[in-house]
Amino acid sequence: MTVVARAWRVVSGVVAAVLGSLLLAASAMIALTFGTDGTLSAAPVAVKAAGVALLVDDLTVDAIGVPLPDGVGVLTLSASSSDGAPVFLGLASGPDLDSYLAGAPYDVVAELASGGTTSTRVVPGSQRPLPPSTQQFWLRQDEGAPAELTARVPAGTTVVLMRADATPGIAAALTVRLEVDRSWPAALVIGGAGIVLLAVGVAVLLGARRRTASTPSGAHSVSAATVLPGSPGGAASEDVSDG
Repeated sequence: MTVVARAWRVVSGVVAAVLGSLLLAASAMIALTFGTDGTLSAAPVAVKAAGVALLVDDLTVDAIGVPLPDGVGVLTLSASSSDGAPVFLGLASGPDLDSYLAGAPYDVVAELASGGTTSTRVVPGSQRPLPPSTQQFWLRQDEGAPAELTARVPAGTTVVLMRADATPGIAAALTVRLEVDRSWPAALVIGGAGIVLLAVGVAVLLGARRRTASTPSGAHSVSAATVLPGSPGGAASEDVSDG
């Protein structure tokens, strides 16, 4: 085997082993995050709004430090007020929501952390809008104690939490659950591919090592005897002598 061919085998083996290890790590991460039922549940978040509504723009689920792409999985949002009063949960996009809340005081979430409290930015106002359930622009909506929505939340969508009667001041617990279809089978497939790649990489590296170890260190791969003229085993020599 030439030096170039041997180097190519080593590089191929290393690449296959590294890719296999990465796939195994990704498989373990998916399996541990979503489990066999494909569900990720976040701890309740305590939210407060002094105005008539609390807005969450572009809600993104951050799974183990990696934000999931838009459209992956179905979100279930659940909200329960601290005083047991009915609340309203709605999904909206476009200028209709701005028109509905024009002149009214509301709060926009600046940071939403699972299991803790949230920080908000206050938008001042003095108007009181009509009850949210009377509006027709909601993409999804629910009202109750608790209120619950199950839907895909695309980019550019705003989650709105209000009291059912649109009065100001709300304190509630917001729970987010993400369900990803076929996450467990995907983890098994990715893990299987990782095992195969890792096994191939190790086999290629061991094969290259064995070939390197079996190659003689001398200048020639096969030793050959050199027969000199007149030496034993060559043509018989003649003595030339006088007399």
